[in-house]
Amino acid sequence: MPSGLAQLRRAALPALLLLLTPDVFPQERPLSPEAERVRREKVEEILRIQDLRTPHDGRLLRAFSDPDPAVRYRASLACGSIQDTLLLPSLIAALTDPDSIVQGAAAFSIGQTGPLLGERGRMKLEEELLWTRL
Repeated sequence: MPSGLAQLRRAALPALLLLLTPDVFPQERPLSPEAERVRREKVEEILRIQDLRTPHDGRLLRAFSDPDPAVRYRASLACGSIQDTLLLPSLIAALTDPDSIVQGAAAFSIGQTGPLLGERGRMKLEEELLWTRL
C-alpha cells in the first residue's frame, strides 16, 4: 500500500470508530477506558481483515460471538465488504442476534454477498433466510 494511502487510512480510522459510539448503540452504558481500548483494538483488527478482502484465519468469524455488539456489528459489515459466500452462514446466524443493529448489518451484508451465488445457491439462501425468520 502506498505510504500516502496508509497515512490516509490511519487518519480515517478514528472517524470510522466514531460510528461505534453510543449514538449507534443508544442503549449502551458508557464504556470504561479499558473497555473502550479493547473495543477499538478489536474493531481495528476487523478493519485490517476487511482490507485483506478475505475472512483470514477465523478471527473474523470469532468476532460474531464477541460479547460486544459493536464488534459483532463491525464484523457483519466487514463480511459485506469482503463478499465471500463462505461467510453467509455466519451472516444468516447474525440475523437472530439479540441486538437489532447487528441484525441490520447482517441483512445488508447478505444483500451484498448473496447475488454472487449461482442460481441453486440463491435458492438455498432464500430457503435458509425463510427458515431463519420463521
